[in-house]
Amino acid sequence: MRNTRLFALCIAIILQVTAFGQTFEEVSLSSGIDFLPHPSSFMGGGVAVFDFNNDGLEDIYFAGCLDEDALFKNLGNDSFENVTESAGLLLTGDKNTTGVVTGDIDNDGDRDVFVTTWRAVIAPGYASNYLFRNNGDETFTDITLEAGLADSVFSLSASFIDINQDGFLDLYVGNYVENPSFIEEDGVIMGFDHECFEDFFYLNNGDLTFSHMAEDLGINNAGCALAMSATDYDRDGDSDLMVANDFGEFIIPNRLYNNDYPDFSMDDVAPVTGANIGLYGMGVAIGDYDEDQDLDYYITNLGANVLLNQADGVFEDVALETGVINDSSDGLLHTSWGTFFADLDNDTYLDLFVTNGHIPTVDFIDNHVEDPNLYYHNNGDGTFTNVAPANGLADVQMGRGCAYGDFNLDGQLDIVVVNLQNPGVPENLRVKLFENQGTENHWLDITLEGVLCNRDAFGTQVELYVGDRIFLRELNGGGGCHASQESSRLHFGLGTLEEVDSLVVHWPGGVPETFLLEEIDTQHHLVQGFSSGILHLNADNLFTVYPMPNKGSFTVRTSLSTAPKTIFIYDLQGSLVYEQAWHQGKNSTDIQLPRTLARGMYTLQFSSEAGIQKSTLLVVE
Repeated sequence: MRNTRLFALCIAIILQVTAFGQTFEEVSLSSGIDFLPHPSSFMGGGVAVFDFNNDGLEDIYFAGCLDEDALFKNLGNDSFENVTESAGLLLTGDKNTTGVVTGDIDNDGDRDVFVTTWRAVIAPGYASNYLFRNNGDETFTDITLEAGLADSVFSLSASFIDINQDGFLDLYVGNYVENPSFIEEDGVIMGFDHECFEDFFYLNNGDLTFSHMAEDLGINNAGCALAMSATDYDRDGDSDLMVANDFGEFIIPNRLYNNDYPDFSMDDVAPVTGANIGLYGMGVAIGDYDEDQDLDYYITNLGANVLLNQADGVFEDVALETGVINDSSDGLLHTSWGTFFADLDNDTYLDLFVTNGHIPTVDFIDNHVEDPNLYYHNNGDGTFTNVAPANGLADVQMGRGCAYGDFNLDGQLDIVVVNLQNPGVPENLRVKLFENQGTENHWLDITLEGVLCNRDAFGTQVELYVGDRIFLRELNGGGGCHASQESSRLHFGLGTLEEVDSLVVHWPGGVPETFLLEEIDTQHHLVQGFSSGILHLNADNLFTVYPMPNKGSFTVRTSLSTAPKTIFIYDLQGSLVYEQAWHQGKNSTDIQLPRTLARGMYTLQFSSEAGIQKSTLLVVE
């Protein structure tokens, strides 16, 4: 009987591999990534995927918990280098880092880094969170204190969001347990009764400082937040906030804060939308998995996960009927943490990835010690099938955060998973990088650059039109993948499709723009206000000015390895009307012309190693 079952299992795996024709290979050590966070109470485990030095390659930042954090630089040859020390990111003092998100807080073209912390268990009290400003030369400077972010509680996840649409990224920080306690009946522990720190919201003042505004906005959630994401759930052009709370059945259920922009206020609409689920909320994945042009939300849990399918602003849990509930087996609960939607096989349908991991400290809740990760393949009919074993992703560790990125620029999404030190499963302990071996399916990647909105374009929604289908993606500022942040490249699998019709970009608070993309199987860089011309990363343009036309505020971008020194602007009579030094070490410079300058045609000129370069721009009122 045992041999018969083994044979049947082998046949099932072979059929899955044949059906999907795609696998992942674990390449962390061969890529130079040897790292293992040392946690306190098995909490933490955040990771961020971002391009810290603007070389076109995505790098990886790990929160190290009780150990040092680590920034791994992508060298572009299927290998990474630990550059934490040279980048100035070694942390001092007693600390216990838990999560990480990145965002360009000053719109200078470089991603800055925010790290959440918890110090309890190491020493009494708590450690401050960290904000590192990117200097643009592969180094960072700690500006936490002067920025007004040196608060010390128990922070876990965070998300960048521009709530008031002033073009500067604000910051929401989810905080966790303050005074843990338990519910007992006749001496038996039945559940949790914790008090939790209120969450933080920091408004960006535009001068590298932030102001506490959570209480003013009514978003000082005290529900033991473990994950959150800025998301425009109602697609009205402003970012809202989805917050997943731990112990939601006993304390405070999940929150959904609706942004009332242009009013500076937010309202919790979770009760009226059905988003106020009470569970052990761990992570939030966002995606339009059923292609009905609204966003759906998958929320992980200790026990049954939840898939909130949206229809007309109301949510219904469809996890059971879609096959993604992952509640229990063999009398033990499964425990899910990080999660994201992404088209992992480029077949046009959004798949779902989930990291699982044991909680050894919860004695009265029996959960699996060996709890493999999940790859739910989207079947294209509103259901999913777990194909992780056949694809090399059913890793059995103490998983927490996760993220995706295309680290070798082959159009196939790779996956990074953070595993914590786990005495129950000691073998192969380290973070894991799973390289996607790919399919023959077509694909398209989009990177966005805001001009009137925030430079990172967080809060943007993109619709790709192909025949009678519309693929919807949203770019957000992290926090949903449990203390983590996935790539900011919007990825579209195209299957056998060989062309697309158009792409509509809904910038935050701005006028939608339509871009016509002639090339597939490549990456396009789209700049707000520049729909008349598309910037390709491999373009021959030495310089680009955008937006065109403009109102006297514009950006000059260069692909030269050595930037010019000075920019000169002449009127049509040849008179110099403005000059500005180029910010050295940057590939772009922002220009704000004097308000007294008359509207009309001007010539922009600067010298470089390539000779005198000219461009005509139109200044309008």
